[in-house]
Amino acid sequence: MKIGLFAITGLLLAAPAIHAATISVNLGQSAQNYLLTGTGTNASGDGTYINTQGSCVAGVGSTTCSLTGSYTGTTPGFTSGTYDFITTYSGVGPSPVVSESNGVGSDSFFYDAFPTSANVTMSVVLDDVSGTDSDIALFGASGFVPGAGWFFTNVTATCTGLGALPCTQFNVGTVAGATQTGPVTIAVSFDTADVTPVTTAPSAVPEPSTLALLGTGIVSLAGAARRKMLSRS
Repeated sequence: MKIGLFAITGLLLAAPAIHAATISVNLGQSAQNYLLTGTGTNASGDGTYINTQGSCVAGVGSTTCSLTGSYTGTTPGFTSGTYDFITTYSGVGPSPVVSESNGVGSDSFFYDAFPTSANVTMSVVLDDVSGTDSDIALFGASGFVPGAGWFFTNVTATCTGLGALPCTQFNVGTVAGATQTGPVTIAVSFDTADVTPVTTAPSAVPEPSTLALLGTGIVSLAGAARRKMLSRS
């Protein structure tokens, strides 16, 4: 099943006293490149891709890919700082994250559903200048987290394998093995209910037992949400 181009807003169920608010932040130019590798056209004539996000490091049985940079926002606690946009998946082979163009000639794409066996997760870690670290789940075992969305925009793009064809995402997707790569900016939105804050005091030296508690897991909300996931040149 495809992740729909036009999102259907999911209902966030919470206790009556809890009111989730939507927060938006702009992730500045990434220090790493976002890579699209073409896999040819599908039955609808749309270009298809394998997505490799930034710098990838293989671990024990899994791979972690990340884009890093600085971010800005207007909500207290999310005003400015650094970010790490992280994707993990099982195995150490090619990325299982796939997508397709938004129609013939379109220079944007949306994600397809990821294979369950790949155990793909996506999250953003924000380190705000206020001293608060926030772990935000975007995609997990239950699919896209309701209320979360992100939109990639190319800063610059370099293509290979297209011959005389223009360097567009659609053209890359129609030619198997062609690539488009370059840094990106990202607009991210999420609900406060999905934020796991970790506040640290710069002058404090945590004890080993405290350090062991600092790891924050990614929480995936139950239920599937269809979110708008686009990328433009």
